Amino acid sequence: MGSEEVESNSKNSHTVAVIIAESNIKQVNILT
Repeated sequence: MGSEEVESNSKNSHTVAVIIAESNIKQVNILT
């Protein structure tokens, strides 16, 4: 149970990082 929870947490943080990166790319595209 503990390892499953950690795995889902790392997937969630990875997803958040991808979303942030995509939004940053969109902001750069708007600025340029």
